[in-house]
Amino acid sequence: MSGETSKTYIMKAEESYIFSSEYDSKWGEDFLKNSYGGPTLHFMPEEIIIHDGMLWLDARSICAYGYYYHEELEAAWSSFCKDTRKDNYLDGCYIVAPVAEKSWPGFGYDYEAVPLKITDSELIVMYTGDFSANIGWTLVKRIIVTYEAVDKSEQPSANLVFSSFKERDKYMIDMLSDCYGESTPINIKLGLYPPLTHTTVTAAELRQKHLR
Repeated sequence: MSGETSKTYIMKAEESYIFSSEYDSKWGEDFLKNSYGGPTLHFMPEEIIIHDGMLWLDARSICAYGYYYHEELEAAWSSFCKDTRKDNYLDGCYIVAPVAEKSWPGFGYDYEAVPLKITDSELIVMYTGDFSANIGWTLVKRIIVTYEAVDKSEQPSANLVFSSFKERDKYMIDMLSDCYGESTPINIKLGLYPPLTHTTVTAAELRQKHLR
């Protein structure tokens, strides 16, 4: 895929598989798919743009940080946007990577993204995450997502371009540091529903947690 015409692909279907040394040590049906607390590939993009031989992934998404380990960064960023009275710092921001790569780094924090098929009408991506380090035995989850091309031509116009979500996070933390200082506590609210937890976090703490 190259040239001037943009293609936008929307998630259409997915198939989930699991490999476990506890159960036959071979790929099979994801028996943990609907289990509460089961292994999760935290963010798979619902929309991908291919333009001029490059992947363009909207970087504005905070990737449901509140549901796993980025809740503090999301809360600090919300406080920053409120304090500066501007909430569009990430408008026009994209994660960009060459289509020709055998894998697409930077698409997530806990998985590898590998393109299996790219045509004018369909895009198939295999996402694989290894959870073995957390549980002491081999457990690998794989989700194969089929994307369908839709009838809209979107010309990406990027104000900011990142090679990964981690690079995007560095930008956010640097902005927090410039505003509040590296070690000044930032007032944040944690939780999805009231009553919320009121606490503080510093840019230095976020840097240590997410950028090491």
